[in-house]
Amino acid sequence: MLRRFASLLLLIALAACTAAPTPTPTTEVTLAPPTLTFTPRPTNTPPPTSTDIPALPPTWTPAVTATTVRATDAPTATFTPTVDPNATLLAQPTRAECATFGVDFGRTPSTFTIGTEPTVVWRAVSGALTYRIILRDDQSNVLLVTTSGGTSYTFDEGLFAEGRNYAWEVRPLDVSGNQICVSRGAPLTPVIG
Repeated sequence: MLRRFASLLLLIALAACTAAPTPTPTTEVTLAPPTLTFTPRPTNTPPPTSTDIPALPPTWTPAVTATTVRATDAPTATFTPTVDPNATLLAQPTRAECATFGVDFGRTPSTFTIGTEPTVVWRAVSGALTYRIILRDDQSNVLLVTTSGGTSYTFDEGLFAEGRNYAWEVRPLDVSGNQICVSRGAPLTPVIG
């Protein structure tokens, strides 16, 4: 603001010097120094700062809330299992033997009565010696990691609690213990009988 005022005075002085002189009566003019006042504009809310905007941590995962389901009720929420990252995954999802690998939904329940032992079933993969089975709760905590030589596994009833949701996944392993195909899994929810 002060620079603008100084520039304006300079322009006036230059204009006065370059203009043709005109006879004027001699009078003395005294200019008062300018006074500048700053009046901030009122605002309803302060501008946001970097601390006002919360950022999610890079490992944030939405939490799934558990619901108690009765055998006669239809499920009200879908639980999607969190896939465990496997840095040594050598499996190629385009391998021919992986085309049919997956959960056998015709023989695997998505719900089971609390106090019973649920059995999960999957389709075999050519070249798989064993299958790694992983059970997680609705907070993505690993509750069980085991292997099976067949294409089914029965979970112990003590692994499950009422009002919680669970998910399981299976990974086919070759003779060296390398994962052949991308893991497959499904939700597994206990209900009150």
